[in-house]
Amino acid sequence: MIIDLFKTSILRTKLKDDSLNSIILNKLEIYKKNNKSRVITNVLGFQSEDIKDKDLLETLGKNISEPIKTYLNEFRLADFKLTMTSAWINENFKHSYNLVHDHPGNHLSGVYYVKTFKNSGNIKFYRNDQGLHWSEFYNYAKGPSSFTTYEIEPEDNDLLLFPSYLKHGVGINLSDKSRVSLAFNMTFSKK
Repeated sequence: MIIDLFKTSILRTKLKDDSLNSIILNKLEIYKKNNKSRVITNVLGFQSEDIKDKDLLETLGKNISEPIKTYLNEFRLADFKLTMTSAWINENFKHSYNLVHDHPGNHLSGVYYVKTFKNSGNIKFYRNDQGLHWSEFYNYAKGPSSFTTYEIEPEDNDLLLFPSYLKHGVGINLSDKSRVSLAFNMTFSKK
């Protein structure tokens, strides 16, 4: 008998609100016009400051509330209050990418893809456990228990939710078009 000890879950779903996309794209243009890009994990792209816009945050909150409930049910966390701690818009131009990182001090992270194109940069998740490095076994193993990375090619309107401790990065945008996404972090506490 094989016993799976630990599991890391990512939720992937589609959001269906064109007004959310419109608000994000409009706010992105305002941010780019009035601010320089902040540089945290992005290389050669644009990243807005933390979003304070009430309309955008409320529209985002309405759209992600059901997927978040679905995701938290996986952890049996029905009686918890969620608080958004930060949200920002990314625009990855040709040749831009995001370094591998995680989101310390948060519990749940997410990214919503507004505009994507073929070869515009996949998000890649990295297995965190240190046990992977004890043997060359993992260089030859082929089953899911030995995977060290997991890559997702995002599509328009994709929402991904994942634990904030999960290391991830974004590949180089090889497309001639910019990919636009909105990322956010949340914490939860007992109601």
